[in-house]
Amino acid sequence: LELANYLYHSLQSVPNIHIYGPAPSETVERAALCSFNITNIHPTDIATFLDQQ
Repeated sequence: LELANYLYHSLQSVPNIHIYGPAPSETVERAALCSFNITNIHPTDIATFLDQQ
């Protein structure tokens, strides 16, 4: 849950990011992953950039 919270809130603080799905919750178990898009940047470009980091 700590990792999921960190990921969600870190992404939420970045301008122009749209996060899909609910926020992490104490009552619902979920994986520490998050789907998101950045306004005006193609998802393939984001994936390529993150892959190179």
